[in-house]
Amino acid sequence: MELNINQSSSTAKFAKAVSFAVEKHGSQKRKSTAWPYVVHLYEVAQILQENNCDYNTVIAGILHDTVEDTKTTLEELSQNFGKDIADIVDVLSENKKLPYLERKLLQAERIKNASREAKMVKCADCLSNIKSIYFDLNRGENIWARFNSTRDNIQKHYRSTIEAIGELEDLEMYQKLIEYYQQVFDEKILQNTPNILKSKKMLKFVEDLETINKAQFTCDAKDVLEVLEKMDTKTKSKKDLEFEKLLLSHCQSPKQNIDSDEIEIG
Repeated sequence: MELNINQSSSTAKFAKAVSFAVEKHGSQKRKSTAWPYVVHLYEVAQILQENNCDYNTVIAGILHDTVEDTKTTLEELSQNFGKDIADIVDVLSENKKLPYLERKLLQAERIKNASREAKMVKCADCLSNIKSIYFDLNRGENIWARFNSTRDNIQKHYRSTIEAIGELEDLEMYQKLIEYYQQVFDEKILQNTPNILKSKKMLKFVEDLETINKAQFTCDAKDVLEVLEKMDTKTKSKKDLEFEKLLLSHCQSPKQNIDSDEIEIG
C-alpha cells in the first residue's frame, strides 16, 4: 500500500511512527487472520490521507492502537510525537477490562466531544474494520464468531460511533462508513433530517428513505409537533428548530388537513 506524505518536514516523523508501531505491535495479527496487525494501521493512514487530513492526524492513525493494545504509555507518545498526537490516541484508547458494549458506548460518548482530528481517526479506523467484516461476510465466513460479543452489540457499537462523529458527514470516508454499515447490518442510516425523525417512535411517520433524502416525508404533523414541544430546547438541533417552525405554520393553517397531509421541507 503506497502512502504519499508530501510535506518533507513530516517524512522523518512519519517514518518514525511507522517503525514505532511495527515494533510495538510486533507479531500481533488481525482478528482471526494471518495478516500482520500493521496492515490495518497502513489502511487507516491511507484513508486519512485520501480525505485530506493533515500529517499529524495521519500519524495518529498509525499510532492509534499503541496504548490500547501494547505497553506503550501516553507519556511515551507525547515525548516521541508530541502532545497533540498523544491526545488523539488517548481519546481513542479503550479500557479492555470492561465488557465489549460498555466500553464501546463509553468511547462513543468521549468521541462525541473530542476534536475533529480524533473523530477522523476513529472514522478511518471503523471504516477499515467494517470493510474487513463486509468482505469476509461475502466470502461466507462466520465473522461474528471472531468477536467477544454478539452481532447486535457490534451493530450498536458502529451505530453509536456513526452518530458520535456525525460532524464528518462532509467527508467521503464517513459516507463510505455508512454505506458499509448499511450493507453489513441491513439497516438504513437517516441523514440530513431533524433529530426527532431518527427516533424509533417517529420512524413510523417516514414513508421511505428515498423521500427522506429529498427532505420530503409524510407524517402526522400533530404527533411530531407534540414530541418536538416536549424536547429540551438545549437538545434541539438547528434543523429541529426549523422543522418545528415549519410544523407550527402548517398546523395553524386552516386550509390544511394536519392529520394526513404531506409536509415538505426544502
